[in-house]
Amino acid sequence: MKKAMILTVASLLTAFVFTGCDDAKTRQSKKQLEEAREAMREQEKIEQELKKKMQETNDELRKIQKRDEERRRDNRMRDGKWY
Repeated sequence: MKKAMILTVASLLTAFVFTGCDDAKTRQSKKQLEEAREAMREQEKIEQELKKKMQETNDELRKIQKRDEERRRDNRMRDGKWY
Protein backbone atom coordinates (compact mmCIF):
# COMPACT_ATOMS: atom_id res chain seq x y z
CA MET A 1 0.00 0.00 0.00
CA LYS A 2 2.78 2.43 0.89
CA LYS A 3 4.61 1.59 -2.31
CA ALA A 4 1.49 2.26 -4.41
CA MET A 5 0.92 5.53 -2.59
CA ILE A 6 4.54 6.61 -3.13
CA LEU A 7 4.30 5.73 -6.83
CA THR A 8 1.05 7.68 -7.14
CA VAL A 9 2.53 10.74 -5.43
CA ALA A 10 5.68 10.43 -7.54
CA SER A 11 3.69 10.21 -10.76
CA LEU A 12 1.54 13.19 -9.74
CA LEU A 13 4.65 15.22 -8.96
CA THR A 14 6.23 14.17 -12.23
CA ALA A 15 3.10 15.14 -14.14
CA PHE A 16 2.97 18.48 -12.34
CA VAL A 17 6.63 19.26 -12.96
CA PHE A 18 6.52 18.28 -16.64
CA THR A 19 3.24 20.10 -17.16
CA GLY A 20 4.82 23.19 -15.66
CA CYS A 21 7.75 22.83 -18.04
CA ASP A 22 5.42 22.32 -20.97
CA ASP A 23 3.46 25.42 -19.99
CA ALA A 24 6.67 27.42 -19.77
CA LYS A 25 7.79 26.06 -23.13
CA THR A 26 4.37 26.80 -24.59
CA ARG A 27 4.45 30.35 -23.25
CA GLN A 28 7.96 30.81 -24.63
CA SER A 29 6.90 29.40 -27.99
CA LYS A 30 3.84 31.64 -28.08
CA LYS A 31 6.01 34.63 -27.20
CA GLN A 32 8.48 33.75 -29.96
CA LEU A 33 5.64 33.25 -32.41
CA GLU A 34 4.15 36.65 -31.56
CA GLU A 35 7.58 38.27 -31.89
CA ALA A 36 7.97 36.64 -35.30
CA ARG A 37 4.53 37.87 -36.35
CA GLU A 38 5.38 41.39 -35.19
CA ALA A 39 8.65 41.26 -37.14
CA MET A 40 6.73 40.12 -40.24
CA ARG A 41 4.24 42.99 -39.85
CA GLU A 42 7.11 45.44 -39.49
CA GLN A 43 8.82 43.94 -42.56
CA GLU A 44 5.61 44.25 -44.59
CA LYS A 45 5.26 47.87 -43.47
CA ILE A 46 8.84 48.63 -44.53
CA GLU A 47 8.31 46.88 -47.89
CA GLN A 48 5.14 48.93 -48.52
CA GLU A 49 6.98 52.16 -47.69
CA LEU A 50 9.84 51.21 -50.02
CA LYS A 51 7.40 50.29 -52.77
CA LYS A 52 5.69 53.67 -52.40
CA LYS A 53 9.03 55.53 -52.46
CA MET A 54 10.14 53.57 -55.53
CA GLN A 55 6.91 54.48 -57.31
CA GLU A 56 7.37 58.15 -56.39
CA THR A 57 10.96 58.03 -57.64
CA ASN A 58 9.90 56.39 -60.90
CA ASP A 59 7.18 59.00 -61.39
CA GLU A 60 9.69 61.79 -60.79
CA LEU A 61 12.14 60.17 -63.22
CA ARG A 62 9.44 59.98 -65.91
CA LYS A 63 8.65 63.68 -65.39
CA ILE A 64 12.33 64.57 -65.74
CA GLN A 65 12.70 62.42 -68.86
CA LYS A 66 9.59 63.98 -70.40
CA ARG A 67 10.82 67.49 -69.58
CA ASP A 68 14.25 66.74 -71.07
CA GLU A 69 12.69 65.33 -74.24
CA GLU A 70 10.51 68.44 -74.58
CA ARG A 71 13.58 70.67 -74.14
CA ARG A 72 15.50 68.73 -76.80
CA ARG A 73 12.52 68.97 -79.15
CA ASP A 74 12.18 72.71 -78.51
CA ASN A 75 15.91 73.23 -79.09
CA ARG A 76 15.77 71.30 -82.38
CA MET A 77 12.78 73.32 -83.54
CA ARG A 78 14.48 76.58 -82.56
CA ASP A 79 17.68 75.60 -84.37
CA GLY A 80 15.75 74.49 -87.44
CA LYS A 81 16.91 70.91 -87.09
CA TRP A 82 13.60 69.18 -86.81
CA TYR A 83 14.18 65.45 -87.07
